Amino acid sequence: MYDSYDVVVVGGGPAGCPAAIQAAKLGARTLLVEKNGALGGTTTVAGVALPGLFHAWGVQVIGGIGWDVVRRSAAVAGVALPDFSRWDLPHYRLQVPVVPAIYAALLDQAVTEAGVVLRLHTMLAGVERRGDRWTVTVCGKEGLRTVTAGALVDATGDADVVALAGGDRITHPQRQPGTVMVRFGGYSSAALDHEALEEAHADAVARGELHHAELAHKSVREFLRTGGANAIHVVGVDGGTSESRTAAELAGRRTVLRIY
Repeated sequence: MYDSYDVVVVGGGPAGCPAAIQAAKLGARTLLVEKNGALGGTTTVAGVALPGLFHAWGVQVIGGIGWDVVRRSAAVAGVALPDFSRWDLPHYRLQVPVVPAIYAALLDQAVTEAGVVLRLHTMLAGVERRGDRWTVTVCGKEGLRTVTAGALVDATGDADVVALAGGDRITHPQRQPGTVMVRFGGYSSAALDHEALEEAHADAVARGELHHAELAHKSVREFLRTGGANAIHVVGVDGGTSESRTAAELAGRRTVLRIY
């Protein structure tokens, strides 16, 4: 791994991958650092395999590298693209479903073919501005390693680079809930007493055992009909520290147990 780069991108999700690819294609010596074992962010490692949205009111407003990989992923998997002219449909009907393994493999290909130096299983450990360059400390399985960069791109999603560099994170007091992607099965929705289940859910919310938003504002009937998926929310998530992320992960899994 080079000790000196023109560009270091932290985070290999839907923002970081295109940023690294574009930088490398422009001739910059580029390092892409990703904490997980696959590129793609929550699309691949968290099961939210519905990238979007790329269209608004029937018109494509986002294209480029990210769109190209999503489109190729759908083609390889044999998945038909939605009818983007139907902007009257719910937004999730206009997202492009991808197979995470195929999507991750195509991102691998696009990143490496562009000449990006890729380091998976690597996290940011420190950032410092020295003169006109950044000193970046990363942590891999082999320990700490320091590199320098002329430009540093924060694509972590949690502004981790900004925070470690001494900047302020600006967050809204009402944050969007986190999502636990699960699949429920082993039952026939038509054979269930949905009225009794709805009543039991309302009682659990009233007793404080469940939060009203934990079923993503869907009815129990709709939750069971779809088999879960992107339907369990964890409220009050703060992703700024490992401690707060741990608390959110534990809360999410406790929610799954309570619903079961």
